[in-house]
Amino acid sequence: MNPTLNITKAINSILFSFLLIGNLFSQITVLNGDFESGTDSTTTNWSTYIGSARTDTFSNSGNYSMLCHNWYSYAEGQCVNGNVQTPNFQWLKDGGTPFVQKPAYIEGYYKYDTTNTVSNNDSAVVEVYFKKYNNSLQTYDTIAFGIKHLPATDSIQGFVNFQVNIIDLMPGTNPDSIVIRLSSSINGMCDSSMECLYFYVDDLIAGFPLGIKSPILENSTSIWPNPVNNSLTILMTQNNKAIVTIIDVNGRNILSKVIGSEDQLDLSFLKAGNYLINIKGDSLNQTHKFIKK
Repeated sequence: MNPTLNITKAINSILFSFLLIGNLFSQITVLNGDFESGTDSTTTNWSTYIGSARTDTFSNSGNYSMLCHNWYSYAEGQCVNGNVQTPNFQWLKDGGTPFVQKPAYIEGYYKYDTTNTVSNNDSAVVEVYFKKYNNSLQTYDTIAFGIKHLPATDSIQGFVNFQVNIIDLMPGTNPDSIVIRLSSSINGMCDSSMECLYFYVDDLIAGFPLGIKSPILENSTSIWPNPVNNSLTILMTQNNKAIVTIIDVNGRNILSKVIGSEDQLDLSFLKAGNYLINIKGDSLNQTHKFIKK
């Protein structure tokens, strides 16, 4: 029996045990669901397309909300959580942020102005999809979803609560990411005003059974995308800096680096395979598994 091999296996077993514990609690909240984090019209952890931007015109709480609106008569405003590139904007394929449990619903608050449109029967749409990476097929499976059509609101009433109930397609399987798409229209057309169907959304949270709404853990960390091609994003909820270490399956340290609260690692040099990333800072020591394509 090779004692070195036994030690390596023991180290891997301990590391992956930490991983399982960390993954259980790593992310069960909608990242930046109140849209307060960002710069001007750009929103952290969200991507916009056509008539969409972070705005301080209206909000349910805080200073900001997300606005989607139609542009001219043919293009609905869209925004999706995660990093989705234009012009293709393949939101379901490329969108999403880490999420490791299935909630009963996603809820939030909205305000929807349907004036200046030639359609009286339009609705805004909120779509929610939970994805899980399929190692065998090397693609993502949709394991749960929900869609909600929202009617116009009274301008005097302000923001109105909504819920998107989640349909579980694969009971017993937990996701690794959530995709939320907000759309200002399904078939609306603006009149001569060129812009219409203003859809404001704020305070998105996950609703869990027994009245537990999106427990937020202190000093939590998230990584995405996973699997990763070249650039891995790391988010820390409370620490301003930390040391990250990339570890291969043999327990060897491949890379160590100091990072900020939201940072990116260039992993283009790594060979394809399974790795661990340890993130260590003040009152923080978490480990995640990721796959390098």
